[in-house]
Amino acid sequence: AIALHDEAIVYAQRLPEAVRAPFIFGFSDAAKQGFEVGAGQSGAAQQLPPGVPADVAAQIGQIAHAVFAHGFVDAMRPAMAIPLALLLVAAALVALAARQPRAATSQEPIEAVA
Repeated sequence: AIALHDEAIVYAQRLPEAVRAPFIFGFSDAAKQGFEVGAGQSGAAQQLPPGVPADVAAQIGQIAHAVFAHGFVDAMRPAMAIPLALLLVAAALVALAARQPRAATSQEPIEAVA
C-alpha cells in the first residue's frame, strides 16, 4: 500500500500540476481501500473527470500503469523473499542428505522358516 503511494508521488511529477494531487490521492485512497484489477487493467480509474484533454488522459493512463506495475513489484519483493529462502534451505538440506553415506546393509541370505 505504501509502495503505491510512494510511486504515485514520484510519477505524478510528470503530469500537469492540475492533475497531480487527484492522481496521488487516487492511488493513496486505493492503497487504503483496496482495488481490484484484472487482465489488461492497470488499477487506474476508468473514468476521468469531464474536460480532461485526450493527450493528458493518455498520459495519466500510461503513468498510472507505471505506478501500479512498479508499486506492485516493490511490494512483492519481500513477500517473495520468504518462499525463496525456504526453497534454498530445503535444497541445502537435500544436498547434505545426499552426501551422507548410507548405512551398510547385510548381504547375507535370509533363510526361510517353514
